[in-house]
Amino acid sequence: MSVFELGPVERAAWEAALRRSEAWRERDAERRLRGVVHTPPELARAMAERAHAALIALGASGGLADESVHLVDPSCGTGTFLAAAHTVAGPGSAATRPWRVSGWDLDQDVLRDARGALGEAFSEAGWPLALDARDTLACDVELPPGGRVVVLGNPPWAARSENRGDARMEALLEDFRRGVDGERLAERKLGVLSDTYVRFLRWACEAVRSAEGGGVVSLVMNASFLDGPVHRGLRGALCRWFDGISVWDLGGSALVARMAGRDDNVFGVRPGVAVLTAWSRGRGAEDEQGAVRARVGTWRVRGTLDEKWAALAAWPAGEGAFTTPVAPLYRFGAGAGDEWPSDYVALPALMPFHQEGVQTNRDDVVVDRDPARLRDRVQRFLAGREDADLARALQEQQHYSPARAREALARAWAEDPARCILPIAYRPFESAYFVPVAPLCHRPRPALIEAMQQSELALVTVRKDRGERPWAHALAVRAIPDNCLLSSRSSCRARAFPTHGPDGAINLDEDVLAAWASELPQPPSAREVIAWALTWLMAPAYQQRFDALLKGDYPAVPPPLDVDEWREGVRLGEELIALCLVDHHARLPEHSDLGHHREARTPWGFERALSAASAFAEARFAVERDAD
Repeated sequence: MSVFELGPVERAAWEAALRRSEAWRERDAERRLRGVVHTPPELARAMAERAHAALIALGASGGLADESVHLVDPSCGTGTFLAAAHTVAGPGSAATRPWRVSGWDLDQDVLRDARGALGEAFSEAGWPLALDARDTLACDVELPPGGRVVVLGNPPWAARSENRGDARMEALLEDFRRGVDGERLAERKLGVLSDTYVRFLRWACEAVRSAEGGGVVSLVMNASFLDGPVHRGLRGALCRWFDGISVWDLGGSALVARMAGRDDNVFGVRPGVAVLTAWSRGRGAEDEQGAVRARVGTWRVRGTLDEKWAALAAWPAGEGAFTTPVAPLYRFGAGAGDEWPSDYVALPALMPFHQEGVQTNRDDVVVDRDPARLRDRVQRFLAGREDADLARALQEQQHYSPARAREALARAWAEDPARCILPIAYRPFESAYFVPVAPLCHRPRPALIEAMQQSELALVTVRKDRGERPWAHALAVRAIPDNCLLSSRSSCRARAFPTHGPDGAINLDEDVLAAWASELPQPPSAREVIAWALTWLMAPAYQQRFDALLKGDYPAVPPPLDVDEWREGVRLGEELIALCLVDHHARLPEHSDLGHHREARTPWGFERALSAASAFAEARFAVERDAD
């Protein structure tokens, strides 16, 4: 049962939203395409209260009802957020009224419902309400003279925006695509910064930054912006533009590995949900050199819906301490103020060639532990058979044609059948074979295949882990890894760092290595670097100390203090390598958590080797503490 008591106008807006939900049932595909998700009134109320408090702190004594404020809901639907704002700051709460209240939406019918729900109450209160059918991202907010803009709402939950290609919006988004040095981010997946919610956020930021008195952005969105490495430019920009940022991490993701216990999604969508409320004093507050000025507080809320509503009803008690995020990631999640020790080096800096593992999209056809059985399946597919075990390969999809897959496989098979079935590190201590031919195999990673054929082995870890379980994402493999080797979650793909690159060159950056290993009499080999790194990455003491940092980006590895420490670290790493490469057909007696695989079967002595690595790491940490 909700702990919020809805006001009459809130109830009217919510009842209109429920009627709209019923109307959408027969058009579910269109609803999903447009990203229509109705906001629970409990969430809208809490967000309105937070924005109201932020405005008062900025000096707008009337909060949302202050005469300096233009309140805008950029995707207003039936008016849930505007109703919440009216309840929080309306008659009986403030002696003033806002300069203007605007609700925009593309749907004329839903705006008609909003007028019916809000019109009378807003008119009686003297709140100047304007509900218009318009494309928000193509419009500017009218700025109150000397006043503030508040953008409050829930942008569409659609990945692809119809606004793509708009020159003005693309120019604005460039601010989110640049790192701390001002250069464009060298990221392959920058496309996520074109998602609809990112566009609405950028639009809202510009509206508030343009207002002489600043204002507030309060939006509920996909939580991926909190800690994604690709989103670091977005977070950095927010930290430069705003004086304070409050984040409510509401969880509920179906895409990450969770701890035990229930964690409901407030919308019923698959991604996690977060509320961002950011406030600015206005023009002139931003540092000309682009310095960070925001203090950020992140509040993690988990549990059932009722538990979340109860927490949000008491949000002032829930928000904890505010900290200054640290470059270059500017993370808003756990450990936002943490950073690696200055002498630790990120793994990609040491080993510049690395790539995500194989993504088949059709494991039941493309992968098998028995190469003979896999070969038989391939031959039946080439022969045009329609057997049940080939079903996934026979399904026509938007980006997959069975006919083209058969043609490509036939060419590859005729050229060299031996290269059409290769070993793969499929799961921890479970090797298998796969067909590395696209498009039957969605992403066979040919460059990584070449590198692995040149290499002794590879270190496998992850760049990002949005899971809630402790970080434990490291293994050594001899074959190319599957991208689900350490986790089946799409946000936590396995990435291989082989000893050699595709061209056969040693996979080490000589300049970085020389500075990092300056205490050694001679440069180490790539295998030694992997052994040393594996000791650290698999050590529970290291994993626990740096859990938040490890979940945010690539692992960083400490340099050796002296030759003796180096030799011991490499020795322990070689023991771990030997255990990681144990024949998967042997009976494995121990059980360990590896990545997101709980209780994975591991070889005898594996836990003992992890304990030895942990003791080694603890000894080094003690030296670092003494030095401080």
